[in-house]
Amino acid sequence: MTVVRVFQPDGRSKHRGHASQGEERELALLFLDMRGFTARTTGQLPYDVVFLLNRFFDAIVPAITAQGGTVDKYLGDGFLAVFELPASDNSAHAALRAIEGIAQALAAFNETLASEGQSPVAIGIGAHLGDVVLGEIGAAGQAPRTLIGDTVNTASRIEGATKEYKVQVFISAPLLDAAGHPVPREQMTALELRGLSRPLLAWPISEASNLSVQLARFRGFEETEVPKT
Repeated sequence: MTVVRVFQPDGRSKHRGHASQGEERELALLFLDMRGFTARTTGQLPYDVVFLLNRFFDAIVPAITAQGGTVDKYLGDGFLAVFELPASDNSAHAALRAIEGIAQALAAFNETLASEGQSPVAIGIGAHLGDVVLGEIGAAGQAPRTLIGDTVNTASRIEGATKEYKVQVFISAPLLDAAGHPVPREQMTALELRGLSRPLLAWPISEASNLSVQLARFRGFEETEVPKT
């Protein structure tokens, strides 16, 4: 066997931490996007736009952090969140609990908006599980820890499909399988996503505030919540 150096050192590697080398993990992640944000904020003052976004994030992000997840990056009126837990099944369970928590927090947030005479906020969530590469990516000294890979791209495209199908959430079959939730095939939608050679099965959910109850009916016995690990 011959070992060949692919990248030559440039003399600056001493400024980078161990995390910059990267690692591959099988994790659950989700993309979330606020619906109709541009139309909603057209004509508003910049202060009002930022104020709404921060109120929105303050309301829903705790549902992610409460399950051990983190927001990897904010994307204007949405974000990418990852559940970096020790095992893929733990990560999948955490993502499911977070989705339910987000939907519940959104409902409460919309009640507050209604009391102020404002229209409700709608969201789309795409959740997926697969291999991702984590590491500090960027110029030395300015490289945030982030994740990349086909799983990230697929999760983003799953979220995009929620617009077409007019649902709040799509959860991919790999994530459901990892969490041990056998959703019947007839309840799934075969998504034709760019970058995939074949359709990806995903479960459409119109409203996820009672996700644990919806999952329980596929198990054949009563559950009050998504199993905690």
